[in-house]
Amino acid sequence: MELVRDKRVKDAYMNSTLQNMFDRGELRKDHPLQRKPDQWNKSDKDGLIVTVIKQEDVDSIKLCEQLEANGVVLWVIDGLQRLTVLSSYRNGAFKIGNYVEMPVTSYQKVKRDEKGKVIKDEYGSYVYETVEYDLRGKGYQDLPVELKEKFDNYKIDVVKHLDCTDEEIGYHIRRYNKQKSMNASQNAVTYMDNIAREVKRISLNNRFLKDCGTYTEKERNNGTIERIVMEAVMCMFHMERWRKQSKKMGAFLNENSSKTEFEKLNQNLQRLEKIYREEWNGIFTSKDSFIWFTLFDRFTALGLEDQRFADFLTAFKAGLYEKKIGGETFYEIDKSGSTKDKSVIIKKLAFLEALMLAFFKINRPQNVTVPKSGSRPAG
Repeated sequence: MELVRDKRVKDAYMNSTLQNMFDRGELRKDHPLQRKPDQWNKSDKDGLIVTVIKQEDVDSIKLCEQLEANGVVLWVIDGLQRLTVLSSYRNGAFKIGNYVEMPVTSYQKVKRDEKGKVIKDEYGSYVYETVEYDLRGKGYQDLPVELKEKFDNYKIDVVKHLDCTDEEIGYHIRRYNKQKSMNASQNAVTYMDNIAREVKRISLNNRFLKDCGTYTEKERNNGTIERIVMEAVMCMFHMERWRKQSKKMGAFLNENSSKTEFEKLNQNLQRLEKIYREEWNGIFTSKDSFIWFTLFDRFTALGLEDQRFADFLTAFKAGLYEKKIGGETFYEIDKSGSTKDKSVIIKKLAFLEALMLAFFKINRPQNVTVPKSGSRPAG
């Protein structure tokens, strides 16, 4: 799509006004193409707060206006991290650290005597003094009223793009992030304007992905969970068209997947969450989760109780993983190539399906491919 309309308006808002709009949900921070907030480290957060208090310049916030059935929505498409940090500081979530650069600022206040009485000169005019203030270790509530006012009244430039389509929002998000550290998984989602809402719905709300598995806090924030959702749908429904690169996978799913496919994954994960056992720790990792999700999808076609799959996973974790098929164990198959290579994925799935069917004492269907004996690579 070629954008031909220039529908920008520029304005400036006080920080407190933006924060209030942000807190009330008038500025939406949850667009499905947008990466999650709280991506900055402590040093970056401290630096922004000091910059605002000292009235130094900050990049503008970018919004996309979208007309929906329920009204006008303002999506934050660039500046989410800045707004989140400013809101967190204002609400007492953190204090400025001891290692921030140039931490001393100054402000003017009315001079008072030792009893707190305002001092005036011989003409009855107020006498003012300049105060130097060290910001290290200070939260918003610790600031003197003069610096709180500087923080709240700080003017932030805002660029608003009017009447945007989903495709235009994706374009603007990619454009603004070309020089920023959006990783491959986060960038891939911006190419999925048709089904990004489904990816975010599952990654943010599904209890299995939130409470189960071996996913680090960093992986939950950097787009890894969204990538797992994409990989699972790709593997479950489009394995013959597997795309190794996240960007290409996102573009393919945007054109070829459906909400029905994502909902099937969501329902499968809900079933897995109900039977989850702590002893499975180490099975559902960011690397292999999509393979296990696909295996469970194939299991559902067998008509067995879900607890039988739980028994299989427990047995796998207890030692069944050491069983060899074609001269290899499951974890040795990775040595035959990249873990995201189509051939390796197919081989892993064939191995696990054969192992699962043998555990249930079910004859292998003819369409299941098991690695041939002697296929283990040299070395």
